[in-house]
Amino acid sequence: RVRDQHAAYYAAFAQAVAPGVMGADEVKSSHSLDLEVDNLRAALSWAVDTQNIEMAVRLVGVDELLIIATDVGFALRAAAESVLAIPGAIEHPKYPAVLVAAAWYAAMRGDHERSRRRCDEALAAEQRLGIEPKPDPWQVRTFLAMAAGNVAEVIKDADHSAALCRARGDEPSLVLSLFQAAVGRAFVGDTTAASLELPSPRPASSWEVHNPNAPSLSWAKRSSSRPSGKEVRSAKCGPSPVMWPQFTETGVMPSRSTPRPSMSFTGLAPGPSSEPCSEASPI
Repeated sequence: RVRDQHAAYYAAFAQAVAPGVMGADEVKSSHSLDLEVDNLRAALSWAVDTQNIEMAVRLVGVDELLIIATDVGFALRAAAESVLAIPGAIEHPKYPAVLVAAAWYAAMRGDHERSRRRCDEALAAEQRLGIEPKPDPWQVRTFLAMAAGNVAEVIKDADHSAALCRARGDEPSLVLSLFQAAVGRAFVGDTTAASLELPSPRPASSWEVHNPNAPSLSWAKRSSSRPSGKEVRSAKCGPSPVMWPQFTETGVMPSRSTPRPSMSFTGLAPGPSSEPCSEASPI
């Protein structure tokens, strides 16, 4: 009974605090969640062990934590596959969200085949369950296309996710999708379209001002005109210079200055002096 109450409390806590991650309280909300990462992990473990699907999806399927790079987001996504295996999960309205969490976790571990499969399953589940389509599966697919060096697919998937964001009025996700599309167009030399892809100058939203994960629109416009191979600043991993990856027919060739093959969501890899990130940024 005590473990049930503990799990219920922290599921409610995650749902109450997580929306702040996408708003002006991003720093405070992320810090509050990360402070409770052990309790949240324990609550989820108990939900999985007792096969409490409702409790489990309330933790793993929190929309604001599906792909964002936080300690608690990573910890919850790590259990996504176990949640998918709980009887009844396939019929739950949050089943597509759990699939997206599993897809992003697999992508960050380098299992891109599993990640793509989970994205496809999430899209099929949305249709089967009659759920309004969300941009998250397409944003993960954009990362996979970037990692594979398939720029045409990057642009196509990013455009589709942007259209979904507009239909939902989801401005924070729209900024991300437009940024991804702009980077894809910049890689094929279409810098004019890359600049037009981004919103017209306007006052930054509170989410953009306070969220370090949000790509800067002015930075994106400047970087959309940078040729491949020029040093740019990382949007996520600190001030160290990074190199645009080189795309070939067989995929992405990391820069010689890049010490490891992993890339962030924009296809950028941290330079040698970058501070390590626990998980690649969703941008």
